[in-house]
Amino acid sequence: MLFPAGKSKLHKGVHPNDVLDTVDTGYIRLTVEGNGLDDYYILYSNHNAVGALCEFADGRRLYAAEAVDSIHSFDSEVLAETVMYPEGVITRIKRDYPELFFVSEDTEQFKIADTIFKGTLFAVETGDFLDVLGKLEAEELTGCIRVTRETEEAIQEGAVLFLEKPVAAVFESGNSVRLGDDALREITLFYTQGRVYRLDEKFIEDFLFLKNASRLKSPVEEIIASEKTTDDLRRYMALQALGLERGILVLNAPCNGTFSFEALLKSATARNFDGYLWVRSDDSRGLMVMGEGKVQAAYSVDSSTEVQGMKALRKIYESMESKGTVDFYQLPTPPRISQSFETVDDVDEHLVKKLMGEMGQELIKDVSMAKEFKKRWKNKKKKLGE
Repeated sequence: MLFPAGKSKLHKGVHPNDVLDTVDTGYIRLTVEGNGLDDYYILYSNHNAVGALCEFADGRRLYAAEAVDSIHSFDSEVLAETVMYPEGVITRIKRDYPELFFVSEDTEQFKIADTIFKGTLFAVETGDFLDVLGKLEAEELTGCIRVTRETEEAIQEGAVLFLEKPVAAVFESGNSVRLGDDALREITLFYTQGRVYRLDEKFIEDFLFLKNASRLKSPVEEIIASEKTTDDLRRYMALQALGLERGILVLNAPCNGTFSFEALLKSATARNFDGYLWVRSDDSRGLMVMGEGKVQAAYSVDSSTEVQGMKALRKIYESMESKGTVDFYQLPTPPRISQSFETVDDVDEHLVKKLMGEMGQELIKDVSMAKEFKKRWKNKKKKLGE
């Protein structure tokens, strides 16, 4: 597609997320090499995404919302071009190529849970979710923003409904449906872009009457910034880093020290557990991936650092020395991930062998005693030094 010339800048070897939404009025072109060169365009007006186009080397084209779905599926480096336009150029492009733009007089229909929505698509929004919700409220939207994500496990769909301000939310993943504040938290986790629809005011009022549980009970700022949402987001980011799906929560267990933690691990090993453990303490969060009951990978995050492998395994274990909570999430198939747990000292080596299911039942007690001895010896040396 030959668009009018504008103020252009090339960006080599960038991730799409680094350049998307950086144009106020103009367009962004992403070029990807496949079986030839494929070009992907998103058009902007006043910092809003208003249109999209995909041109493939084999001659195929995608337009508007269908095109933007394809663009947001990228997760690799591309060649990008950002082009800035003065006011009025986008209007001329829309007059000449109306099929590129999201605004349509045609009614679209989609279903979330047992509700069929019918509305007019007029924008696709990207960027910080809280900022997007604030913008739609400022525009006094009567409608919804719809968010969709397809995983190996299920198609996830959610919508936040507006009557000039956010009033309700619904979320569906497979056979699971959440409403209200819980739905908004789930939508927040995987939001990258959303379709904005105008809906009939009576439809929304009827929805609120029939689905009273969908009403938002708190301001969206409080829901999104809540401790639960923050914790879920940290877990989601850890899963993203390891390339894992979210799984299904099958057990939530408190831990009072490492022996309690060890008992849970032993139970998971005995059941050939396929999934991961989300380990929570006051100071940190950790993720242990298990396949057929054996630890395959580890990831730990606190307020300042993120570590993987042996360092993460050690941090997770140490975080359970006092107390914490362990959530077990089942995955439908054994996770296809494996890290090398390189040990630094004998304690690490014993810990890895125990957690990998290679040593006797009493060894972890020896490891704990060794760690306790090291701690007391350090304290004693400190006192002697004083």
